Amino acid sequence: MNRIVIVTSGQPAGNPRMTKEAIALQQAGYLVTVIFCPMSPWGDSFDNQLFKKYPKINWICVGAHPNENPIKYLFVRIRKKFWDKFYLIFGNRFHSALKSSVLFSQELFKETKKHKADLYIGHNLGAIYAVVKVAQDNLAKACFDFEDFHRGEDQLESRHFKKIKIIEDQFVNQLNFAYTASHLITQTYSQLYPNLSFETINNCFPLKYQSTKKIEFETPIKLFWFSQFIGKKRGIEQIIEAIGLLKDYEVNLTLLGNINETDKDYFKSIIAQNEIAEPNIIFIDAVEEKKVFEIASEHHIGFASETGKDFNNNIALSNKIFTYLLAGNAILFSDTDAQRLFFKSNSNIGFLYSQGNSKELANFIMKYILEPELLINHRNNSFNASKNWNWENESRKLISLVKQQLH
Repeated sequence: MNRIVIVTSGQPAGNPRMTKEAIALQQAGYLVTVIFCPMSPWGDSFDNQLFKKYPKINWICVGAHPNENPIKYLFVRIRKKFWDKFYLIFGNRFHSALKSSVLFSQELFKETKKHKADLYIGHNLGAIYAVVKVAQDNLAKACFDFEDFHRGEDQLESRHFKKIKIIEDQFVNQLNFAYTASHLITQTYSQLYPNLSFETINNCFPLKYQSTKKIEFETPIKLFWFSQFIGKKRGIEQIIEAIGLLKDYEVNLTLLGNINETDKDYFKSIIAQNEIAEPNIIFIDAVEEKKVFEIASEHHIGFASETGKDFNNNIALSNKIFTYLLAGNAILFSDTDAQRLFFKSNSNIGFLYSQGNSKELANFIMKYILEPELLINHRNNSFNASKNWNWENESRKLISLVKQQLH
């Protein structure tokens, strides 16, 4: 039986894509180990539920928990700053670009060395050195999941950009194969590394999360946006402004995710400026994965409000979209390149609006209010589209890809 080690500098609760892949590979008959880091204390309870539900996966946490081991965590943060200073003076000697970019890259490497496997899969760029080096040492295969276009997460020629470029240029061509979470990310990496094969595996979710609610028109109109974190410049401001333009109609908005008090006060000030009654906008803390779909299905319209704030955000395809499909939500897409491409072949499930254009957004919401049959039609089309856009289909691509490499 083939062994697979998945390595991530994140945490399972904060990386549902990695978790889905681990479960799919284990259920396909592989012996799966996941090595991860304690980056998100809010997700600890969700992780514990996950570990109990899937005990056949070997879950291994490395590094220092910020709450449970604060002294060691402080040391690791100081170590990261040291390597940043080292990088500035001496360049990328001793892999300082990687060590100054990720808290626990050293711990990931040390733990990964202990596990002999046939395939090593990396998630988040902090894991790429461990995956490549240990795979080479064990004459195994190395793979990486580029959920994001990493060097596109910052401004061109910024220090962070230069570090990521160094890391990618050093290790990507040493991979045996790779996959991404959007067609445009696949296209972009393929142009940079033409000798490596990239496959697109969309960040969909299992059909078990499909809504069982009857789709019908109800008032008030309920809008939904979610993420792990609710923050500024994620398109929420424009949604609130759009609601403010619809004072003649009753519209409710639910925002689901973790939020600090500073950001909550920021959004409450925008709500007040737009003269919206506070009860019409609801904040809900992060919940376990299955409850996200239950909450989404209680709403009519979901927002994929990516701002294109950087090149990666422009070409990445948000997993929000695939959540809304399973929940039977009509979708309002901002016009990033990735979302425009998706909408082109799925134009019967919602509308595409210009980034930052709250007036256009308000007009689409009003159109749904005035044409309830259109809203029902788009919601039904969205639900039906989930029969194609789901994790069962995407995981088969992943398992096929792995089988090709290992057999």
